[in-house]
Amino acid sequence: MTLPNEYWREGRERQGQYLYVGFCEFASGVLDYCEGAELLHDSTSRSTRRNWAATILYYSLVHTARFIIFATTGDFPKGHAGLIRCFERGKRAETNWLQGLIAGPDGELFAARAPFPEDDGGRRRAPISTTVGFSELSEHWSRLVPHKEIDEGFVVHPCRTGQRS
Repeated sequence: MTLPNEYWREGRERQGQYLYVGFCEFASGVLDYCEGAELLHDSTSRSTRRNWAATILYYSLVHTARFIIFATTGDFPKGHAGLIRCFERGKRAETNWLQGLIAGPDGELFAARAPFPEDDGGRRRAPISTTVGFSELSEHWSRLVPHKEIDEGFVVHPCRTGQRS
């Protein structure tokens, strides 16, 4: 099995694609959050607007979760249940978005898109996937934040501790 991060290291074009996918998930999370918050703020008592705001805010969480996982592993679970498992302590989920992106209609990986060591005498390519859980995500992202600011794997907000910036 080939790890997703190995796929993205195959040349400058793929590295650019990796940055683009990461940016799209990040931007989608931010823009969905802004749109949902705007709808919620501007909504009157009309439940339709509030329902739509809740849907958009939910998808801001989905895109943010995808970004956090993608930046760590180079892939993410397509299903929402898999995304949730990645953030539950002691649970893991298999990533499968990248595999679906580069697979042909019959499930075979396109040779031009996935130049990895061949299996089965050249007829099949190695699957591209990994599993991820909270411990990998926490370790990856905690390297970016000073350890004194981390509480149980999450950044401590100044308002929660009574500190002022």
